[in-house]
Amino acid sequence: MTTKGIRCHLASTAFLMVSILTISAGNKAEASFILNIEQSGSDVVATGSGSINTGGLSFVVNTGGGPSISSGDSGKGYVALGPSPDFSMDLYSATITGPTLGSGSYVSASSGSGDPFNLDLSGGYIGVPTGYMSGNALSDSATWDSTTLSGLGLTLGTYTYTWGSGANTDFLTLNVGPPAPEPGSIFLLGIGGTGLLLICSRNRAIRK
Repeated sequence: MTTKGIRCHLASTAFLMVSILTISAGNKAEASFILNIEQSGSDVVATGSGSINTGGLSFVVNTGGGPSISSGDSGKGYVALGPSPDFSMDLYSATITGPTLGSGSYVSASSGSGDPFNLDLSGGYIGVPTGYMSGNALSDSATWDSTTLSGLGLTLGTYTYTWGSGANTDFLTLNVGPPAPEPGSIFLLGIGGTGLLLICSRNRAIRK
């Protein structure tokens, strides 16, 4: 390989590495907690992951709960993930900004696991595991057997909810249906990478 060929190869590799790191950083900033609710065969499955900044929240009480969903009958909606049939959690109050989740009634999950998590849009509450330390990783799930997204009153789409202010601003992204596609930066990555490859190919053709 000629010196120009080596330089072109190194430039292409460096571009791809920097772009991947940039996209990864951007994806991490999308939301501190991501909740996906999807149709899985004849069941509906919800999975959550991320962390919660409790710095901008006000502790209310340690209470009980269980994996369940109420997409709108009591106001803007409610969703809880975690061990079934019930769990204990620390409940915090918050001014949560975001859209109504749907129009369904309260339905307990058939099963659930992981860390207790509760998003009460109607009452303005966020529930986390008992003794939760702000910023710690959370991972949880819940399953509703023999039902559909529409059966739970859910509307397909991506919903964003925010609370807190300043350094304590926090937010959650909720995807109903297939998770949202990757940011447009992947498209730009493809264009840039293709351009570099074409330039390298052209240089090789000229040398021949």
